Amino acid sequence: ASTLVVVAILIPVTIASYEVVNQLFQFDQPSDAMHLPMWIPQGIVPASLLMVIVMSLMRMWLYEPVPDSADAQLPRPQGL
Repeated sequence: ASTLVVVAILIPVTIASYEVVNQLFQFDQPSDAMHLPMWIPQGIVPASLLMVIVMSLMRMWLYEPVPDSADAQLPRPQGL
């Protein structure tokens, strides 16, 4: 359930971020320091958010859920 909440929050953030990058691409605004188009470094943000969404969905479908009690149980060292 938490994966779906993360995906539901990240989808509109990713879309808004993509729109900002698209505007930077259309304006062809370069950075002052490197004279690199600003849409290139700013494009990393929506690309990364999209990868988080994809990896979250893949994790939900490809891996079995771990019971909460299994997380809290740590193996005891032998001999103690």
